[in-house]
Amino acid sequence: MTLIVEFARAHRVALLAGLLTAAFAAAGWFEQFEYWSLSRLFELRGARAPTLPIVIVSVDQSTLSELNEQWPFARGRHAALIHAISPGKPRAIVLDLNFDEPSPRGPADDAELAEAIASAGNVVLAAVYSVDIQPLYRREAVNGPIPALRRDAAAVGLVNTGIEADGQIHRMLLRLAVPVEKMPTLIVAAHGLLTKLGLRGPPVPRTDDVLINYRGRPNTFPWIAYYRVLRGEIPASYWNDKIVMVGLTSPLLHDRFATPFAPHGEMPGVEILANELDTLMTGDWIREVPRAVSAALFVVFALIGSAVAAHVRGAWSVRLAAVLCVAVSTGTFAAFAVANVWIHALPLSAALALGYIGRCVDSAKLERAGAVA
Repeated sequence: MTLIVEFARAHRVALLAGLLTAAFAAAGWFEQFEYWSLSRLFELRGARAPTLPIVIVSVDQSTLSELNEQWPFARGRHAALIHAISPGKPRAIVLDLNFDEPSPRGPADDAELAEAIASAGNVVLAAVYSVDIQPLYRREAVNGPIPALRRDAAAVGLVNTGIEADGQIHRMLLRLAVPVEKMPTLIVAAHGLLTKLGLRGPPVPRTDDVLINYRGRPNTFPWIAYYRVLRGEIPASYWNDKIVMVGLTSPLLHDRFATPFAPHGEMPGVEILANELDTLMTGDWIREVPRAVSAALFVVFALIGSAVAAHVRGAWSVRLAAVLCVAVSTGTFAAFAVANVWIHALPLSAALALGYIGRCVDSAKLERAGAVA
């Protein structure tokens, strides 16, 4: 016990530095910089080839021009798209489109799409959870597909997402607490369908979200223009065993976001969903070091910094402290690139530096006090 007390007294500044770093991290002070560093890790690691045979049918600028039809398209268009794809026997057709209101073109338009969904038997539809907060008023609702379309859909899931402190999307939501119950997201719904159809994948984590393991820049997954499918330019055999995701890619339709490989907001939402599905079915989501473990590491590294200042003299102590900071960065990248583990390196380096500086300042005070005495 005496040794512990003496150790704590000798390294009291380092212990305080480590605990303060842990408190600041828990309060979110490092969050924006940490997500910035996560994006840099993706850039350093580089792109990876997708695992799943996902194809994006893109409502792009060429489609808007070729079809010469204002968005949103008639639902009969989407029905024709499903009828063009379905004979090729894709594993699933995921529509990143919201049909939460009856078609303005009348019930026949809805009926045409409903028939196509029922005929395909493997169509996953999207829903959106919305919260409207006004003075003295709060409304929560799930805006999902109308009953005529939902009835024969293979699955329905939410397409909500969250933007982190650095303005980018890093996490995929797995389930949301909607007014009635926890509802799965579109990717979890697609995961359930694909698993049921025999595609092997790990169980969905019990957490409400996980970090997306992005594969690369936009177009990492193949895009095929919507209008080309409608015109029969793609042979039915192409779709065999594919996972088809239909969504907006035209910049004019404003469904683009910032991600580590698209920092200026050029990643279409449908391709973010493709990255999420590939991550979830492969099971290689980024594992974040738990907060409790991180907090303990902050204290340990502050003590290491203090020990370096106490036992290594002169310029060598500065060099060793710098080498340790480089080692933290190198180890962080290795863990990320090899094992898909995200270590919070910035607070670790901060704790190390604070422990080192704190011990130097404390030692200088003690020396001055001794000289005066």
